[in-house]
Amino acid sequence: MSRAILLSVLLILVVGGAVFAQGVQTRAAWPAYALSIVLGLGTGQWYLGENGLGFLIGDVSGVAIAAGGAAYLYEMLVVGSSPVGSDSFAETVAIGSTIVGAGALVFLVSRVWGILDIVDALDRDRQAGKVANLEPVIEMRPQGVAFELSYKL
Repeated sequence: MSRAILLSVLLILVVGGAVFAQGVQTRAAWPAYALSIVLGLGTGQWYLGENGLGFLIGDVSGVAIAAGGAAYLYEMLVVGSSPVGSDSFAETVAIGSTIVGAGALVFLVSRVWGILDIVDALDRDRQAGKVANLEPVIEMRPQGVAFELSYKL
């Protein structure tokens, strides 16, 4: 029961701090990191008010290319016929694997570039005073451990 109360209080502090930070023309940095790492698709850039369309296109196209390669492999391995008319099993598997690998590479480059762009954008916003930093403070006391969250605007 006490853990649920503690978790609720921490959640209220974090959400309230983010709302407070939005009200004074600054914003918390952690949602941009979380959106960029977990969701991708340019959502971290969108949160910061920047253009994330390139990352949306990169992530979606990488998944589409990989899905196309997987469909190519499926046609040969499960259905038993090559989509391009080649009878060589090894050649079809090599082509399909190359397409899947290329799609995965496009997706990976887009995601890493998106995360690095968020780091750069937040650094620019910090220098301009637009980002509120949420910092945990942990103190060891004789009675126990004290945990605090502080915002620096």
